[in-house]
Amino acid sequence: MKVSSVLIIMIFSFIASAQGALIDPMLESFAKSTNENQILKILILPVAADHSHLMKPRRYDRLGVIKYLTETARLDSQPLLLNLAGRRNSGVKVLEIFWINGAIYAEVT
Repeated sequence: MKVSSVLIIMIFSFIASAQGALIDPMLESFAKSTNENQILKILILPVAADHSHLMKPRRYDRLGVIKYLTETARLDSQPLLLNLAGRRNSGVKVLEIFWINGAIYAEVT
């Protein structure tokens, strides 16, 4: 099984469908030339949603900052995760969501 690890940036606009997504040309070429033995690890960086309704943490409030960033990461990644959950056999397996910046680490087959 061949595993390639590449940083690919996918910006997901917050339209519930994937219509607003910009996909790196490397990923498109991988999708066209892939076979079932290839896996590509990608990093998805969603575009930030409007977080004005969230209360910002006080300065030096470590736990408040972590809670705030965790919530913003959840809000930013939610549309993409819902879109992937609605597709059967999408070939995308989410491995981790990073709370610090909302990045999504996934494998594509």
